[in-house]
Amino acid sequence: MLLIGDIHGDIRRYAKLVRRYPSSIQVGDFGVGFVGDPHHVRIRKLLEMYERDGLHKQHRFLRGNHDNPDLCRKSKLYIGEWGFLPEQSLFYASGAFSIDRVWRSPGFDWWADEELSQEQFDLALEEYKRCKPRFVVTHDCPVSIYQFLCAGGTININR
Repeated sequence: MLLIGDIHGDIRRYAKLVRRYPSSIQVGDFGVGFVGDPHHVRIRKLLEMYERDGLHKQHRFLRGNHDNPDLCRKSKLYIGEWGFLPEQSLFYASGAFSIDRVWRSPGFDWWADEELSQEQFDLALEEYKRCKPRFVVTHDCPVSIYQFLCAGGTININR
């Protein structure tokens, strides 16, 4: 299974890449719902085509903070808010906090439900404990990891 990071609407590269793999999960910031973004129409058409052709069973995505939650939930490619894939022993969780939210417009390019609610998180945590997955896939990392990577005020990818 191929895991793909933030594509922010670059579906040409995404489509070219996933053709080479039997299955994939795009791990958020697909770019779903950025109406003003020039990629918006192409993303919608790609999702519709994958659904029509049955590719939504192999190629899925979870939601990042730069994806419209309501539009994601309408797509068959959307893997869901959280869950467990037993065949891969993979637990996943959608959403993230937007550090750039002050520059964004509610309902247009920022959504109040960009993160799991407390109730969703509690249910997801119980499922995680129950299934004891081998792998965890999310759009974001724990605060402790973020603090480690950003020691000194900037992201340090050389650690």
